Amino acid sequence: MSHHIEEDFRFATATEVLNYPIADLIWKPHMWGFELSQLLDQVDGQVISRNKAGHKFQGLVRAPGGTALCLAKHLSANESENELLIITEVECTTSLLLAELNELDNVIVATTDASEVLPHLDNYSVNCSILACYEGLADQYRLVKDCPQLRRKAIIAYDPDSQLIQEVGRYFMNSATWVRDEL
Repeated sequence: MSHHIEEDFRFATATEVLNYPIADLIWKPHMWGFELSQLLDQVDGQVISRNKAGHKFQGLVRAPGGTALCLAKHLSANESENELLIITEVECTTSLLLAELNELDNVIVATTDASEVLPHLDNYSVNCSILACYEGLADQYRLVKDCPQLRRKAIIAYDPDSQLIQEVGRYFMNSATWVRDEL
């Protein structure tokens, strides 16, 4: 069980995060403080705009366990209506983490198996994909872009290697957070 609070991570330095052993990524975000703050700011912007329009924010999250947990807890503390479908990366996940994620009120399902999330895409109107992958961002982006239920929806991606620079979207405030608005 995680005893960390979000503020524990907002001030983490890049050097500190780069030196995390893979086991720490089960409970800690894989991005340093500034990058985490930028990602959360963009997610908050999507939540606010959806709620202002009278809609619930429904997000699909693809991230290592600690990043997914931080994001889910951030949104569960938010007073807005939101629901998350979470796919965590196998090497950064334990059954204890999945149990903690699945206990959060705003998490519909948390799993390492994408096939467990696919049936939910027809039942929930996911309006934003949050891709904060540890590895394989380009592949995850293509999967979202090619999925009929997701292809025109907003995307927020953590892209420290600028893999999406040629895609329609923008990097937010000189950060590694890439954003594509709903088409």
